[in-house]
Amino acid sequence: MTELMIRKMALAFALFSFGIVAIGSFLFGSRILTSLVRGTEAAAVFGSLAWALGLFMEEKDGEGSGSADGGEERQKGTNLDQTA
Repeated sequence: MTELMIRKMALAFALFSFGIVAIGSFLFGSRILTSLVRGTEAAAVFGSLAWALGLFMEEKDGEGSGSADGGEERQKGTNLDQTA
């Protein structure tokens, strides 16, 4: 994941949680200001959680699931008996 993808994912989580919590709070009887405050809190919590999880899962340079030589790994010891 790149830094831009992590930011987009965190923003999407934050906006989605804001909408769900703010609209849900208003529909269940809270005042508009209270529902906006609850939505903002939910956006901060879930957005930062998604951002932290994305940073945790980010691949560092030199690490990762792929190999450095393009995916073809040479078997060690295959040519040992052909040297003499």
